[in-house]
Amino acid sequence: MAIKERRRGDIPEPALGRLHRYQLALRRLRREKKLLVASARLGELAGVSAALVRRDLSCVGALGQRGVGYEVEWLLAQLQRALQPPAPCPLVIIGAGNLGAALAGYASFDLQEYQVVGVFDSNPARVGHRLQGMVIRHMRELPEVVQATGVELGLLAVPAAQAAAGAELCAAAGLRGLLNLAPLPLRTSAPLVVRQVDLTEELQILNYQVSCARDRKRGEG
Repeated sequence: MAIKERRRGDIPEPALGRLHRYQLALRRLRREKKLLVASARLGELAGVSAALVRRDLSCVGALGQRGVGYEVEWLLAQLQRALQPPAPCPLVIIGAGNLGAALAGYASFDLQEYQVVGVFDSNPARVGHRLQGMVIRHMRELPEVVQATGVELGLLAVPAAQAAAGAELCAAAGLRGLLNLAPLPLRTSAPLVVRQVDLTEELQILNYQVSCARDRKRGEG
């Protein structure tokens, strides 16, 4: 297999999500004892074209062999090296309400080599209780955990009204990135990399697409 060196910052943002899907597909193939995979098969598993697979993989310097494809184990190693630090990658969850509790029990974190090292909340009624085997800690303990574990990433699962204040506390504690699950964009002056995940927005898009598909079907009938 050939490798063409690329800097981490060279990977376009739209490709990052697809590269993650390729990782999941490759782990599935590894479990099935597959040694090689063609770009067409990898695209089929990830829901994209073979040409897009080859273009995305070139972003991490992974070039397959014509007529052979990619070695599964080798390609997994290249994606691991390019996309993330050595596993497992530690995470913290900010907010121990219903959403935070669901995230704490999300088994795929372990499967995808992420490890939840703490759950935090500012509500005295929650602090000290156990959640998925972990004791819920007060937010003031976050700097200690950051220092002890080197964790850089957090999942912000608090109400929208508390999101900005929560982000400020996370930045002060030493976190560097947040996945914001509050239903409003996060506006903060804190020096953080923030990704927004809005489930209602995704549902709106899904609902619209289903409605369009239904209308097309009626028109064909």
